[in-house]
Amino acid sequence: MRSLVKSGDTARIVFFANAARKKEIYILAANYLQTLNWKEDCDLMKQIELFYNKANAYEHLASFYEACAQVEIDDYRDYNKAADALNEALQCIAKALQNNPKNQEYLMEKQTELYQTIGNIKEFIQIRTIYELDPIDAIRQLEAFADDKQVCKNIRLGDIYAVMIAYNVHKENYKKAYSLVQQLKDREPSIELNRYVNKEIQDIICEKLKLSSFITDNKNLSECDNDQQSTNDEEVDYSYAMKRNFQ
Repeated sequence: MRSLVKSGDTARIVFFANAARKKEIYILAANYLQTLNWKEDCDLMKQIELFYNKANAYEHLASFYEACAQVEIDDYRDYNKAADALNEALQCIAKALQNNPKNQEYLMEKQTELYQTIGNIKEFIQIRTIYELDPIDAIRQLEAFADDKQVCKNIRLGDIYAVMIAYNVHKENYKKAYSLVQQLKDREPSIELNRYVNKEIQDIICEKLKLSSFITDNKNLSECDNDQQSTNDEEVDYSYAMKRNFQ
């Protein structure tokens, strides 16, 4: 099997794993498949899940679901799908714990970590819902989120700031919006601003503050002061991509 893995012959690797029906072979095959572009191939994803399930390798499967959740956040900004994936990971950890493993302490810590992550994501989803009814309260909660280091490990800082920036633009608090952009760039200098703040919002800020443009390619922002203005309530249309269905 190791020779097949080195050869990179995916079809033969899958065939051999199915024929061998051995736990260690299933795991080797699934590990190999994860080195491929499974993010864009649902069949590969299902095959990885299948092999880990056949091997009863629940800890491995939990790690895979965590990777799926990270893809949902990083590539698609879809926190609902990420929560689904992490719940799957949580179920896998629970199954692994039923076997009284030697690394029980580690798995229990992982279980606690997953609960924390899922909790943060659900809070963020709830804030987005609250925003439609009470934007001031939603912004207040987002400001608290942005100051919470633990939360920022689980929620992309760009996603938090994007809502606050858009809100202030819709309230015509352009200096405040620009100040938030500066804060975001200071905290994450390499961030791709265009992934979080759309061109229309950037153009509005630049026009109102008489800037030539935003610099979004890892350079420092400039040409504007950091005056702060208070925020007020008003709805803003903020949507998230849902590119694929997690199964």
